[in-house]
Amino acid sequence: MENENNSSWAGWIIGIIIVISLFLLMGDLGKYEGKTAEKWFNDYDYQVTKNEELRDALEEANNNIEEANTMIENAKGYAWESYEEMGDALDYLNTVDTISEP
Repeated sequence: MENENNSSWAGWIIGIIIVISLFLLMGDLGKYEGKTAEKWFNDYDYQVTKNEELRDALEEANNNIEEANTMIENAKGYAWESYEEMGDALDYLNTVDTISEP
């Protein structure tokens, strides 16, 4: 009878340990590497927004490059014309804006 009593107590202790372990495990289910699902989503959302800003900045930079190339091509057309026409072509050349980091 004493042996059955010790087995019963051991069973209860093991059961309690299992239940406590399950509660602790369930508390960590929404986390991965210390982050909650909300934190992962916020990080993802930030990166998507940052990528859009970078894409817009790249597009603006490409447009500025195209504008500069067009002005250069137009000026080159006057390269072997008269001195006055070459001067006019150079006067029409403008610098283009650089893109600051978004």
